[in-house]
Amino acid sequence: DILIDIKSRYKISNSIKDFKKNYEKLMQDVYKESKLSSGVKEFLNYCDIHNILVCVASGSKRKNLESVFDRFDLSHRFQFVITADEVNEAKPNPEMFFKIKKKMGNGQYLVVDDSKNGLNAAIQAQMQPIYFTNNLNNSNYLSVSSFMELTSVITEYILKTQPEYKFKKINKEIVPSNLINS
Repeated sequence: DILIDIKSRYKISNSIKDFKKNYEKLMQDVYKESKLSSGVKEFLNYCDIHNILVCVASGSKRKNLESVFDRFDLSHRFQFVITADEVNEAKPNPEMFFKIKKKMGNGQYLVVDDSKNGLNAAIQAQMQPIYFTNNLNNSNYLSVSSFMELTSVITEYILKTQPEYKFKKINKEIVPSNLINS
């Protein structure tokens, strides 16, 4: 439907089949050339150390996502991955998040997403949304702009919701000082 809309809006003369083929090739190239965001591996290390399970719910095709995971050796870092290929409806429909809940079981879920559709899907799935954005002033959601900031927010969330939780190591550079008993 999106491709049909783009084809119509921009008066593209190619057949929908050719347009889709070109679009998919372009997307594969984008994924092949993408760079890993600063702080991703440190964030995942933090999650590993503290037994925080990390899942991925992506609107991308699995083959594109796996090409990035393979290139940066990330495949083993996630407990569950669901992509657009495995759902009937895209975000803002919460189907992806319900499938994560079904796979991972009961618990507290934080959803980090860079789109309003993803945040709305998280809310519909009764998960806590965190907006990953560079425009922190223009959001009604809890927002972060870096993985270091996300680590701090998650630490604060755990300390507030699970005061009995014992961290193996707290990095004083990323945790708000008012949360640390020195």
